[in-house]
Order: sequence, then structure tokens, then C-alpha cells
Amino acid sequence: MTSRRVWAGLGILLAVMLTVWFWSGGQTLPRPARQAIQQRYPDAKVIQAKPRTANGKTEYSVALWSNGRRADVRLTADGQLKRSVRDIAPRDLPQVVANAIAAKYPGSTVRWSEEVSKAVDGKDTVVLYEVLLATAGKREIEARVTSDGEVTPR
Repeated sequence: MTSRRVWAGLGILLAVMLTVWFWSGGQTLPRPARQAIQQRYPDAKVIQAKPRTANGKTEYSVALWSNGRRADVRLTADGQLKRSVRDIAPRDLPQVVANAIAAKYPGSTVRWSEEVSKAVDGKDTVVLYEVLLATAGKREIEARVTSDGEVTPR
């Protein structure tokens, strides 16, 4: 009876450890990278983290879940944010972006939208928005809109 409890306990412990490993993406992020993510997304859960080496430098692509929305972040091992993409509600698009979409695609509806940020002079700066539109003619169009309202099809 005691050995069954020991084996059951070990089985539960193993299941918990595998779950934690799976949800962390199986990859341990360096402390500065984790701190940068926690600073930018305080309530985020890491879904997956993958190291990538480019030009002899290691960067991490990290998928997050924050406030019920997905975000993808690329950062260096020392925590410098390179790029981030996060889902945003269409109603949260800046007015200049919404106006540009309405002018270019009259009668369209925004189905989903993402905010794309890059590091500019050490600051996280929104550079464009990617949107999926349902046009009045029932077509779907992906478009990119810069922060100043310039629209380009994707």
C-alpha cells in the first residue's frame, strides 16, 4: 500500500514538472530577458520560447499570453526588445489608423488587428498595425497601416 502511494506521488510530481516544462516552452530564458518581458507584460504567461542565432548573437522568440490576448516578442539575451507583435481589439486602433482604413476601404469591417512595435532609440515604438478586413464585397483583405495612417495591402 505504501509503495503504491509513493509511485502515485512520483507520478503526480512528474506530471506537474512536465506541465511546467511544456508551458514554459521547454526553454529557460536568461534572467534579463525574463525581466524585460515582465516589465513590458507584467501578467504574461510564457507559452513558448525559442532561441535563434543570427550574426553570432542569440535572440529569443517568445510567445506570450497576456490579458486574454496573444503577443509575440523577439529580444536579446540581455533583455533588449527588438520587436513585438500583440493582438489588440479593433476598437483600440488609434483614430488616425481607423480613419485611414475607412477612407481606403469604405464599408469594411476590421476582423482582427495587431500592433507591431520595434525598438527605436532604446524605446518600444509602435511602427504599424496589421489588420484583417472584411470588405463590403465580402472579400477578406490583409492590410498594414503605419502609425501616421499610410495604408498598404499586405
